[in-house]
Amino acid sequence: MKTQLIPQLALAASLLATTTQAQQSPDVLKTRAALIDAHAKQLAEHDAKWEAVLGADWKTKLADPASEAKVLVDAYIAKPYPFTLAIRLPDPEAKRLVAHILAKPILVKEDLKTLKEAAVGHPSVMQTAENTKLVASRMDELMALQPEKASDPLDMLHEKYAMLHGDRNWCERVTISEWLLTSTGNFDAEHYKRMKERILGIATETLLEKKIKAGEAADGPDFDAALVPVVEALNAPLFAGLAEALLPLGVEVTMPDYTAVVERTPRLVAAIERRSVPEGEAKKSLGTVMFAKGVTAYNAWKTARAKW
Repeated sequence: MKTQLIPQLALAASLLATTTQAQQSPDVLKTRAALIDAHAKQLAEHDAKWEAVLGADWKTKLADPASEAKVLVDAYIAKPYPFTLAIRLPDPEAKRLVAHILAKPILVKEDLKTLKEAAVGHPSVMQTAENTKLVASRMDELMALQPEKASDPLDMLHEKYAMLHGDRNWCERVTISEWLLTSTGNFDAEHYKRMKERILGIATETLLEKKIKAGEAADGPDFDAALVPVVEALNAPLFAGLAEALLPLGVEVTMPDYTAVVERTPRLVAAIERRSVPEGEAKKSLGTVMFAKGVTAYNAWKTARAKW
């Protein structure tokens, strides 16, 4: 009996091993076929994209590397397309493309994308005196082409100065009116601090230029006294009195409508006090609380919270 059982057990073990191996097969060939299909689809999409731009003979047109960039720029000039590859163009063709766009009577969204690519890949082209002036003169038109997701005021300013002007120190270029525009949204403590510092910095620079032009001393008690109303306004809730404080310096601004800020801040404060929002989320709007309350009221609120 033992002799007959051993071959049967060996056969069963062999069948079990075979079945297990079949179940664990990685299907290498099947995986390869799936990859081929995926790449074939990507290749077809790539070819269709460029055929729509350059025509059925697009591969022939781009066959010569020496003329490839010129062909692409010529095609864009004939009809804008969203995949310009401006960031990878040689400088002469990038310069030609930028000049064409900035001279157009009407800009389209593809032009905005191309200019932003050029600002990254060809800062020397975008930052010439002529192009900087042209970009500035058409900035409102360019900003109107921004996608809806870039509607946040601070994002818009970043797009305007950092992307289109290619300026890493873009915060230095933002005007007082533009900083005030950002104060209508939600912002953190760092933004509140930066906004106050830059507005005071611009006010100080303006007063300095005014004093020098008038042949007056650009320092001393009188100079400091002229800035006191600005400092007080920047510490007040909603920067109350800032427009009036800036007028003697020769700076005219229109304060934004803060109705929405006034309405939503109490709910935000209550949520923070109840700890019904995560700390990370609360920090993203803490600058708004500072702005709405003003320095004195905010410090008192912060001290009271520490005792809870």
